[in-house]
Parts: sequence; C-alpha cells; structure tokens
Amino acid sequence: LGVKRIVIFGIGELAEFAYLSIQESSLILVGFVADGQGDHFLSFPCGTLDTLKNWNFDAILISDLGNVEVARTRIQDSGIPEKQIFSIM
Repeated sequence: LGVKRIVIFGIGELAEFAYLSIQESSLILVGFVADGQGDHFLSFPCGTLDTLKNWNFDAILISDLGNVEVARTRIQDSGIPEKQIFSIM
C-alpha cells in the first residue's frame, strides 16, 4: 500500500493502543489530531485538522469508534482523500 507515516485521529485509550501497535511495526507515527486537546499527546505533536496540511503523512487512522463516520466526513471535508483514511473497526 505504500503507507509508512501515520497520523492518529483522536486521543484516548484506543489511540494509546494504536500508538503501541505502531511502535512494534515498521510504521512511523507522525502525530495525533484532536480538537483543542493541547499540543502534545504521548510526546507526539497533537494538532487540529487544519494542522494536517503542514504534516507529511501517508494515512490517517481513526481511533474514535463512537463517531467513525462523522470523523471520516470531517477528515474528507478538510481535503484528505478517502483512500488515505482508515479506521480501527
């Protein structure tokens, strides 16, 4: 698939599990996206959807299972192609 650099959408317990899984793989975590949640999470940058235009990444992983479709729509509305958006479930 050519996916190497990942951004995780959402912060919380599921995002932490995704982070741990990424650490045990050949993937590179670029950062997290979460509105108004500070500028770092687990020592990685934490930005907003607007921040993504300044980040170099291949895919976004949605870690918010309660609102996957809402998150997917918001990400697409920010200009990210659907083929770059994945969810844990």
